[in-house]
Amino acid sequence: GKELGRFDLHGPNAAVTSHRLGVRTLGDGRHTLRLECVGKSPDSKSYFLGFDSLIAHIPVYSRNPSVDLRTLQKK
Repeated sequence: GKELGRFDLHGPNAAVTSHRLGVRTLGDGRHTLRLECVGKSPDSKSYFLGFDSLIAHIPVYSRNPSVDLRTLQKK
């Protein structure tokens, strides 16, 4: 139910382009990522949307961003 971003994906040629959607903490259970075409560029002749891949990272641990990692290293 949250919008992660809006992107103008039109280009003269099809090309792989990366877009970062930020960091999200998801709870247990099923989640859905929905892509919605909400308009088109004036230069575009159609309403096509291509989606190639999604890369998700699962952290091994979490820490407060203010913690200096050097203080966590074993000596």
